[in-house]
Amino acid sequence: MGAREHDSAGQDGEPAEAELTVAEIAGGAGVSVGTVRRWVTEGLVPGFEGRWTESVRAWVRVIARLRERGHSLEAIRGAIEEGRIVSGRSRPCCGRHRVVTASPRLRAPPDWTARPCAS
Repeated sequence: MGAREHDSAGQDGEPAEAELTVAEIAGGAGVSVGTVRRWVTEGLVPGFEGRWTESVRAWVRVIARLRERGHSLEAIRGAIEEGRIVSGRSRPCCGRHRVVTASPRLRAPPDWTARPCAS
């Protein structure tokens, strides 16, 4: 089953994201539907607003990969809250690298500043 488009605009005036199913999100991350639901219920997935979107899919994949590498949920939660993990659209910056534009819903730490590519 594929993503479904919504005609309405998102809260920030941009077109609403395609809506997925929780099974699609779980399958893409290699975790169970129950695991995804637990992470959402525990507040581990930033930006979840009752819809299964591409943003949620991206966060679930990041969390699943970090878990595979041995990071605890508490360590992941702390890194997200401190702005050490971000998820968003990437764009080319210098021809060799890409930069991520963080979700506007995330709070950046006070000392965080965007820096140009060092290459």
